[in-house]
Amino acid sequence: MDLIENLINLKSIASKFYSVLYLFKLSLIVGIICFGSFGCHSKQLGDNNSDIADLQSKKIAFETSLPPNKLIGEVVWADRNKKKAVILLMSKNITVDKNLVSRNISLQPTAIFEPTDIKRNRSLGVIISKGFPNVGDQVVIPDTAYLNNARMKL
Repeated sequence: MDLIENLINLKSIASKFYSVLYLFKLSLIVGIICFGSFGCHSKQLGDNNSDIADLQSKKIAFETSLPPNKLIGEVVWADRNKKKAVILLMSKNITVDKNLVSRNISLQPTAIFEPTDIKRNRSLGVIISKGFPNVGDQVVIPDTAYLNNARMKL
């Protein structure tokens, strides 16, 4: 009798286990279906032309409204004798039409540059008008006060 009772108890325990396992699998499948259908839906970029126009206007606004002393690149090459240097710009869309200032890691000005028309992708050729930059120095578009301060220090 004990053997039969043990087998009956074992059978009831196994059936409870399989019913819990079945419910777990079922809830997992339902969860995956719900999450896949509703939980992770996002609007695709470019669904309409207004998205593209909005992104282009933000890009133009960023490029034309650089604040004073905005970091725009770094010095990658400099020749002390020829007074020339090359700046690697952070973006190829940055246009420079006034003096630039390089500064070291301590934010002390190291040189003042005059931009040239020599530009290829993100590289910009410049003439060193005062001071001497080191490779790796940051390059900024200075406001008037910062430029005057750099002229006094150099």
